[in-house]
Amino acid sequence: MTVDNQTTLRTGHILITFPQWDEGSAYSNLLSYMVYPDDEDKRKSWLVRLLMEQRLLACTAKNDSAYNDRHLSDDVGTLSQALGGPAEFHKALFTRQHNPTANELQARFPSGYFTGLTLMTALHLNASPQKTFDHLADGADEFQISIADDLFTFKRQSFLNNTWPKFRCVAHYWAAYAYFLLTHHEYWETPPSAPFQQFQSDGLRKRGEPDGFEGFLRLADRYLWKAATTIPPGTRKNTPLLPIQGAVVLDHPWLPSVLR
Repeated sequence: MTVDNQTTLRTGHILITFPQWDEGSAYSNLLSYMVYPDDEDKRKSWLVRLLMEQRLLACTAKNDSAYNDRHLSDDVGTLSQALGGPAEFHKALFTRQHNPTANELQARFPSGYFTGLTLMTALHLNASPQKTFDHLADGADEFQISIADDLFTFKRQSFLNNTWPKFRCVAHYWAAYAYFLLTHHEYWETPPSAPFQQFQSDGLRKRGEPDGFEGFLRLADRYLWKAATTIPPGTRKNTPLLPIQGAVVLDHPWLPSVLR
């Protein structure tokens, strides 16, 4: 892993820049925000463990015995720099009891996915999250969604008061994720190190648009732009569906963002 001195990771209107990292590493950084948009400590911890897992798994798959103490030291140095120093790296890696990263993703996935699906539907209906939930639930107080043959139930007030506010800043990415999952669901369990496999779309390719990780990011940009300029009927004046202030944005040199 290598990282440029200009790499930035800051909050507020969040800008994530990893100029020299491969797609898998960039996606992992973004995915950490998608999984833990509301908890910085858990986000950093999950990210560090995920990146190290990917590094070790990649070397194991290649039967690469060249990954030695020097490479481990380089990776620790890179991650320490990105996180703000060795103390932050140590804190992220060792100060909590952790589940496997895959288990944490699985536990948080339904909330993120349903948030993205709500945004997709709200844009289609030109409706508020409240009206969108009512539409999806057909007026009921709860909505059940099936993901990989498992059913997950969302209560109206709990979703609108807790889940939506927590995941709203990454709703555009979850909406893009939902698009690819709904159109190419067999790839949804592809590891984060291979986003080019996970985000395949015959529909995008037929329209002459990129798919893969670049296609995913471009689609998320479009969702954010549209949501930031959409004020559904019945909402407060000048209150867009998805305020752009505080939204998570991945900035990468090979991806011209529509938000620039």
